[in-house]
Amino acid sequence: MPATTEHRQRDEGIGGVLRRGDLLVPALGLLILCGGWLVRSGQIDRTTERRFDGGLSLRAPASWISLPAARGRLVLTDVVVPDTFKPRISVADERLPAGFQPAELRGYVELNLQRRLELFHLVAAKQTKLAGRRAVRLDYAYAVNPGARADDPAATDVPVAVRASTLAVLVGERLLRVQVKQSVAQHRAEPGLADAVLGSVRLEARR
Repeated sequence: MPATTEHRQRDEGIGGVLRRGDLLVPALGLLILCGGWLVRSGQIDRTTERRFDGGLSLRAPASWISLPAARGRLVLTDVVVPDTFKPRISVADERLPAGFQPAELRGYVELNLQRRLELFHLVAAKQTKLAGRRAVRLDYAYAVNPGARADDPAATDVPVAVRASTLAVLVGERLLRVQVKQSVAQHRAEPGLADAVLGSVRLEARR
Protein backbone atom coordinates (compact mmCIF):
# COMPACT_ATOMS: atom_id res chain seq x y z
CA MET A 1 0.00 0.00 0.00
CA PRO A 2 1.40 3.45 -0.93
CA ALA A 3 2.53 5.53 2.00
CA THR A 4 0.12 8.24 2.97
CA THR A 5 1.08 11.93 2.77
CA GLU A 6 1.23 12.05 6.57
CA HIS A 7 3.67 9.12 6.67
CA ARG A 8 5.89 10.63 3.96
CA GLN A 9 6.15 13.94 5.82
CA ARG A 10 6.99 12.16 9.07
CA ASP A 11 9.68 10.01 7.41
CA GLU A 12 11.42 13.01 5.76
CA GLY A 13 12.98 14.14 9.04
CA ILE A 14 15.00 17.34 9.39
CA GLY A 15 17.02 16.57 6.27
CA GLY A 16 13.92 16.63 4.15
CA VAL A 17 12.75 19.88 5.68
CA LEU A 18 16.12 21.51 4.96
CA ARG A 19 16.10 20.16 1.39
CA ARG A 20 12.77 21.88 0.85
CA GLY A 21 14.38 25.11 2.04
CA ASP A 22 11.89 25.76 4.84
CA LEU A 23 14.67 26.29 7.39
CA LEU A 24 17.60 26.97 5.07
CA VAL A 25 17.64 30.78 5.41
CA PRO A 26 17.21 30.83 9.22
CA ALA A 27 19.90 28.13 9.53
CA LEU A 28 22.36 30.09 7.40
CA GLY A 29 21.64 33.26 9.40
CA LEU A 30 22.31 31.41 12.65
CA LEU A 31 25.59 30.02 11.31
CA ILE A 32 26.75 33.50 10.27
CA LEU A 33 25.87 34.97 13.68
CA CYS A 34 27.66 32.14 15.48
CA GLY A 35 30.71 32.56 13.26
CA GLY A 36 30.85 36.30 13.99
CA TRP A 37 30.46 35.66 17.72
CA LEU A 38 33.28 33.07 17.70
CA VAL A 39 35.63 35.43 15.87
CA ARG A 40 34.85 38.28 18.27
CA SER A 41 35.04 36.11 21.38
CA GLY A 42 38.46 34.91 20.28
CA GLN A 43 39.68 38.51 20.13
CA ILE A 44 37.69 40.16 22.92
CA ASP A 45 40.62 40.12 25.34
CA ARG A 46 43.24 40.88 22.69
CA THR A 47 44.42 44.41 22.07
CA THR A 48 46.75 45.96 19.55
CA GLU A 49 48.73 49.18 19.61
CA ARG A 50 47.45 51.94 17.35
CA ARG A 51 49.76 54.86 16.48
CA PHE A 52 48.57 58.28 15.38
CA ASP A 53 50.17 61.46 14.11
CA GLY A 54 51.71 63.69 16.73
CA GLY A 55 53.43 60.87 18.61
CA LEU A 56 50.25 59.55 20.27
CA SER A 57 49.58 55.83 20.67
CA LEU A 58 47.04 53.68 22.52
CA ARG A 59 45.90 50.10 22.81
CA ALA A 60 42.49 49.17 21.37
CA PRO A 61 40.57 45.90 20.93
CA ALA A 62 42.20 43.95 18.10
CA SER A 63 38.89 43.34 16.28
CA TRP A 64 37.94 47.05 16.03
CA ILE A 65 38.30 48.71 12.63
CA SER A 66 39.04 52.26 11.46
CA LEU A 67 36.24 54.37 9.99
CA PRO A 68 36.52 57.27 7.55
CA ALA A 69 36.69 60.52 9.52
CA ALA A 70 37.22 64.25 9.05
CA ARG A 71 40.72 65.64 8.78
CA GLY A 72 42.49 65.70 12.14
CA ARG A 73 40.21 62.98 13.51
CA LEU A 74 40.50 59.18 13.66
CA VAL A 75 37.75 56.74 14.70
CA LEU A 76 37.86 53.07 15.70
CA THR A 77 34.69 51.03 16.21
CA ASP A 78 33.31 47.54 16.81
CA VAL A 79 31.05 46.79 13.84
CA VAL A 80 30.19 43.30 15.15
CA VAL A 81 28.13 44.66 18.06
CA PRO A 82 24.46 44.18 17.05
CA ASP A 83 23.30 47.39 18.78
CA THR A 84 22.23 50.43 16.76
CA PHE A 85 24.79 52.50 18.65
CA LYS A 86 28.31 51.18 18.02
CA PRO A 87 30.97 51.70 20.70
CA ARG A 88 33.89 53.75 19.46
CA ILE A 89 37.24 55.28 20.23
CA SER A 90 38.11 58.59 18.61
CA VAL A 91 41.26 60.70 18.48
CA ALA A 92 40.97 64.38 17.53
CA ASP A 93 43.55 67.14 17.10
CA GLU A 94 42.39 70.77 17.23
CA ARG A 95 43.94 74.21 17.42
CA LEU A 96 43.17 76.14 20.59
CA PRO A 97 41.64 79.64 20.35
CA ALA A 98 43.80 82.71 20.75
CA GLY A 99 44.20 83.75 24.37
CA PHE A 100 43.59 80.27 25.77
CA GLN A 101 45.08 79.79 29.24
CA PRO A 102 46.27 76.30 30.34
CA ALA A 103 44.52 76.73 33.70
CA GLU A 104 41.21 76.89 31.79
CA LEU A 105 41.61 73.39 30.33
CA ARG A 106 38.91 71.59 32.32
CA GLY A 107 36.33 74.36 31.87
CA TYR A 108 37.13 74.65 28.15
CA VAL A 109 36.67 70.91 27.50
CA GLU A 110 33.52 70.63 29.64
CA LEU A 111 31.86 73.64 28.04
CA ASN A 112 32.62 72.29 24.58
CA LEU A 113 30.93 68.99 25.48
CA GLN A 114 27.91 70.75 26.98
CA ARG A 115 27.39 72.72 23.76
CA ARG A 116 27.61 69.68 21.50
CA LEU A 117 25.82 66.93 23.44
CA GLU A 118 22.16 66.53 24.33
CA LEU A 119 21.35 66.08 28.05
CA PHE A 120 25.04 66.27 28.99
CA HIS A 121 25.69 65.15 32.58
CA LEU A 122 29.16 65.26 34.15
CA VAL A 123 29.98 62.16 36.21
CA ALA A 124 33.59 62.87 37.22
CA ALA A 125 36.54 65.14 36.38
CA LYS A 126 40.21 64.68 37.11
CA GLN A 127 43.28 66.83 36.44
CA THR A 128 46.29 64.77 35.36
CA LYS A 129 49.46 64.82 33.25
CA LEU A 130 50.61 62.85 30.23
CA ALA A 131 54.29 62.85 29.27
CA GLY A 132 54.74 65.97 31.40
CA ARG A 133 51.90 67.81 29.69
CA ARG A 134 48.81 69.20 31.37
CA ALA A 135 45.76 66.99 30.82
CA VAL A 136 42.23 66.41 32.13
CA ARG A 137 39.87 63.43 32.06
CA LEU A 138 36.11 63.86 32.06
CA ASP A 139 33.60 61.03 32.50
CA TYR A 140 30.04 61.89 31.50
CA ALA A 141 26.73 60.75 30.07
CA TYR A 142 24.48 62.12 27.33
CA ALA A 143 21.72 61.10 24.93
CA VAL A 144 21.97 60.54 21.19
CA ASN A 145 19.58 59.63 18.38
CA PRO A 146 21.50 57.05 16.28
CA GLY A 147 19.04 57.33 13.41
CA ALA A 148 19.40 61.10 12.95
CA ARG A 149 20.84 62.31 9.62
CA ALA A 150 21.81 65.79 8.52
CA ASP A 151 20.33 65.19 5.05
CA ASP A 152 16.98 63.97 6.39
CA PRO A 153 15.53 65.85 9.41
CA ALA A 154 12.67 63.35 9.57
CA ALA A 155 15.00 60.40 10.12
CA THR A 156 14.84 59.24 13.72
CA ASP A 157 15.33 56.28 16.02
CA VAL A 158 14.92 55.43 19.70
CA PRO A 159 17.28 57.71 21.71
CA VAL A 160 20.25 55.97 23.34
CA ALA A 161 21.86 56.87 26.66
CA VAL A 162 25.64 57.00 26.25
CA ARG A 163 28.49 56.76 28.74
CA ALA A 164 31.70 58.41 27.57
CA SER A 165 35.14 59.45 28.76
CA THR A 166 37.45 62.07 27.27
CA LEU A 167 41.16 62.53 27.92
CA ALA A 168 42.28 65.97 26.70
CA VAL A 169 46.00 66.82 26.55
CA LEU A 170 47.65 70.18 25.87
CA VAL A 171 50.38 69.99 23.24
CA GLY A 172 51.70 73.50 22.63
CA GLU A 173 48.91 75.49 20.99
CA ARG A 174 46.93 72.37 20.16
CA LEU A 175 44.62 70.05 22.05
CA LEU A 176 44.63 66.27 21.61
CA ARG A 177 41.45 64.47 22.64
CA VAL A 178 40.97 60.73 23.09
CA GLN A 179 37.35 59.73 23.59
CA VAL A 180 35.72 56.38 24.42
CA LYS A 181 31.95 56.03 23.93
CA GLN A 182 29.60 53.17 24.81
CA SER A 183 25.87 52.85 25.25
CA VAL A 184 24.87 52.44 28.90
CA ALA A 185 24.09 48.77 28.21
CA GLN A 186 27.52 48.25 26.63
CA HIS A 187 29.17 50.07 29.53
CA ARG A 188 27.48 47.74 32.03
CA ALA A 189 28.66 44.71 30.06
CA GLU A 190 32.23 46.02 29.68
CA PRO A 191 32.75 48.73 32.33
CA GLY A 192 36.55 48.69 32.14
CA LEU A 193 36.92 49.66 28.48
CA ALA A 194 37.45 53.41 29.02
CA ASP A 195 39.96 52.86 31.82
CA ALA A 196 41.90 50.33 29.72
CA VAL A 197 42.02 52.52 26.60
CA LEU A 198 42.72 55.86 28.28
CA GLY A 199 45.21 54.22 30.64
CA SER A 200 47.16 52.94 27.63
CA VAL A 201 47.51 56.35 25.94
CA ARG A 202 51.14 57.34 25.41
CA LEU A 203 52.57 60.57 24.04
CA GLU A 204 56.15 61.27 23.06
CA ALA A 205 57.86 63.34 25.75
CA ARG A 206 58.76 66.94 24.95
CA ARG A 207 62.23 67.38 23.50
